[in-house]
Amino acid sequence: MPIIKDAENNMRILEKRLERLEKGAAREDNRIERENVIRECRALQREIEENPVPNKPIYLVDDITPERLGGIMADNEERVAILSAEGGFFKIIAGLYSKGTTANLDLILKSHTGDAWASDRVSRESKSMEHPALTLGLAVQPDVIEEIGRNSEFRGRGLSARFLYSLCKSRAGYRTLQTSPVPANVKESYNRLILSLMAVEGKHELRMSPDAQAVWNGFSDDVEALLRPGAQLDNLVDWGSKLAGAVARIAGLLHYADSAEGFHSNQISKAAIESACVIGAYYIEHAVVVFGLMKEDTRITTAKKILAYIKRHKPETFKGRELFNHTNCQSMQDIQPGLNILVEWGYIRESVKQEIGSRPGRPPSSVYEVNPKILSDI
Repeated sequence: MPIIKDAENNMRILEKRLERLEKGAAREDNRIERENVIRECRALQREIEENPVPNKPIYLVDDITPERLGGIMADNEERVAILSAEGGFFKIIAGLYSKGTTANLDLILKSHTGDAWASDRVSRESKSMEHPALTLGLAVQPDVIEEIGRNSEFRGRGLSARFLYSLCKSRAGYRTLQTSPVPANVKESYNRLILSLMAVEGKHELRMSPDAQAVWNGFSDDVEALLRPGAQLDNLVDWGSKLAGAVARIAGLLHYADSAEGFHSNQISKAAIESACVIGAYYIEHAVVVFGLMKEDTRITTAKKILAYIKRHKPETFKGRELFNHTNCQSMQDIQPGLNILVEWGYIRESVKQEIGSRPGRPPSSVYEVNPKILSDI
């Protein structure tokens, strides 16, 4: 970037001048002349401190520890984004780099609310931020969601409640190839919009118009009612309590996206709030399912995987060992509880005919018959 290169060149010149003056002051025997050079050195040092080289902007990071993340954000106007198709970041913050002893969540939690953050480790340079802002967009497999649910600290400290969840139905087996490329005019329009948004300077305080405020108030009241005992979000009070605020943020993002050519108004419109409320309602349904996955019994999880195998391959009978490649289970000890659940629920039954062991001393493998109704419903 030209601005950074110019600043680097200027800094090199100033540092060379300072070095030359310092050497001259050290060699100067005349006290008055030496003090004059020292004063010049101090003035040059102030000029260097007041004109630092700007940091190169960083927009996206991925495989990163919370400690490194805090340093990058502090040097990057207190903001950055993690956008990834994997859930490795969860393993990191859960303590992968600290041998799993404790989850390092402070930066993540504070970056959601914009609370001040500081790191003063003996082995690292001190860093601080007044209003950190971290964007997290992760496309993960359901197994990662289940792993998040098994970490009690994630839920206990409010990390799980800070995400908006979307659980997509798998299209595997029904996907079609995209034979035509994205139209050039669509790509150009998208690139132009993104570049325009990145070029917006300064901070903008957004406020809702009176009509927009009334719509948001109504949505907030509706969500509050869902938090009551016996209501839809009764078991998700931690997540539901943050939903109205999330909808306000979404409305702000919609307003921002419409302001790529410049902020003509800092008032969020009624239309933007209404759109954000629709999005918020979508997230309610998905959060209920996702949090169900997080606390789901592992036996039921395995049973679901076995049932998915049955619906996909439609076997009339199958053996337990055939399921290893379809459930990610490593042993029959892991698979058997899921089979027992399906037997109990009537999806399958253990056949009276048992496979004869193929090797001497090897116990016969159970054969399971699939309920014909299951196959007819597919």
